[in-house]
Amino acid sequence: MAPFKPTHVSHKQVEAYQIQASNFDETGAGKVALTGGATVIVPPGFASRGAPAKGDMLVRYAPTETEPDGYLSHSPRAVFEDGYRKIGQRGPVLMSASNPTGWKLEELVDQLLIELNAKNARISEDPSAAAVIVRGNNAVILCLLDVIGAYQRGIVTTLDGIGPDQGPKGRPRIGADAGPVQQS
Repeated sequence: MAPFKPTHVSHKQVEAYQIQASNFDETGAGKVALTGGATVIVPPGFASRGAPAKGDMLVRYAPTETEPDGYLSHSPRAVFEDGYRKIGQRGPVLMSASNPTGWKLEELVDQLLIELNAKNARISEDPSAAAVIVRGNNAVILCLLDVIGAYQRGIVTTLDGIGPDQGPKGRPRIGADAGPVQQS
């Protein structure tokens, strides 16, 4: 196979291509035609968990000593897209119906506070002019993050007064898709 060129990342980097068609023999070996015209020959056992369907993803993991060409697998497209993002592509950060594994804003602010305080601690003894400026700017950023956290806690309290949080895939409490307002 060609040299490994990762296209997607989760906790592992993989190459992934949409499957157009596939054909397998009784050993699970066969051919997988990819969208765009390329055909990949897959080894026996590839289809042992079932043959991939049109639109599924052919996934190639990074080469290892035991798999010098990289391990091949397939995944339903929706499952794959829930677990991986394209390399170089920034997706949404905050939790939402379209990004159910994203950060809650209050948790992101807390994490930023922890990390920025740790960075400040590493430069706390540096008397250089640059370090003094960075610590001063970081102090302002930390104050602003505290304000953001306070506003977000107020939002959470307001929404909790409307009804319980049903999670990112549940019914929203406000907005066009919200259910009837509950009286508190």
